[in-house]
Amino acid sequence: LSIGLVAVTALIGVYAAFVEGGNVRTLCTTLLKYVIAAYVISNWTSLFSTMANDMLTVTQTIASTSSSTNDVFNASQQSLNTYYQNTGNGSILQWFNNATGQTILTILTALCAFLEAAAYAFFCLWYTFWGAILWGIGPIIIALLPGAGLGKYATAYLSKVGEWLLWPVLYAILGSLMTALNMNTATNLANASASNSQINAQVFIIETAVALGVCLLTIPFTAH
Repeated sequence: LSIGLVAVTALIGVYAAFVEGGNVRTLCTTLLKYVIAAYVISNWTSLFSTMANDMLTVTQTIASTSSSTNDVFNASQQSLNTYYQNTGNGSILQWFNNATGQTILTILTALCAFLEAAAYAFFCLWYTFWGAILWGIGPIIIALLPGAGLGKYATAYLSKVGEWLLWPVLYAILGSLMTALNMNTATNLANASASNSQINAQVFIIETAVALGVCLLTIPFTAH
């Protein structure tokens, strides 16, 4: 379908060059776009996979140079779960005896850990879903490239692909910042406030979990 469509749009471009009084420049540009579009469409799956894999290689390189753990967010989530198991269950059991601020903070910690996990899962799902959409509609949109007045849609599409390819890179950069700021585990966050009370440490953990969740959800907007 895409190969047939690109032939039609190329023909439209040729007619446009003829209408302009035999504009040789427009004709040559149309033919060049046709060759490029036809090549990309014919090798679409391999080219798309190569672009995605190359950007993932950059992502893994950034992540490996900043932390021994490739996926800092996943490690952070696991540490939050461990931290809650070590500090939260006892406070929950004391709820019926004394509903203290510590218990409330423990509940907030659990909620924030859940929200960060939800943001992480949503980011992974949205990255995969949007990538599948871009891959699926790619040949049809690129087939519009040679057509006069239609090439802008193909250009806009390619810019969206570029944004999507940057998502994992921004993800890795954010993970590197977490490691550099010693914010990659709940233990590190608690130790950073060791001179303060346990309540202050929990508040710091809650704030960090919320901030990381927000950063994850805004990666697509940052790439844009």
